[in-house]
Amino acid sequence: MVRPKEEIKKCFYVDGEGVVFEEAPLTFGALIVLVKDFSGDEISLGARIAEPKFIEFILDARDWLAKNSDVSLAEFSIDKEDRQLRGLTSEEWQIVFNESQTAAEQGFIIKKVLEQEIKDKRRDLEYFDLRIENRIYYKYRNQDSKEDNTQK
Repeated sequence: MVRPKEEIKKCFYVDGEGVVFEEAPLTFGALIVLVKDFSGDEISLGARIAEPKFIEFILDARDWLAKNSDVSLAEFSIDKEDRQLRGLTSEEWQIVFNESQTAAEQGFIIKKVLEQEIKDKRRDLEYFDLRIENRIYYKYRNQDSKEDNTQK
């Protein structure tokens, strides 16, 4: 599930409506949300590359986790094969999001599992997978995935 480091060829600024409005230098940090698009779709100035709801979800996920837990999302990616939205934390484990649930609902589940199940093993995490509603799957590096039937 973890992607190899891939070279970014172009970088763009995208507004809240999902429209590309300017080429950008490759930057990231607390003020800039980096979304790597591995879908293979062509991106050009003036093109709408995402729906406003998608942009809002990304910002909500980053902000909710930062405010309500100690999870910091360093970047997001859109996968080429399944077009799933993934977040990469500053601790280098991933979150596979379910866009049909709110960022807050998923953030609450992540926080609960981290506090009650994972505890001090966070550095060993590889990913959380929230694609199935009302379930969270997680995997430690070099281990089989586990399921937690956490309800909302």
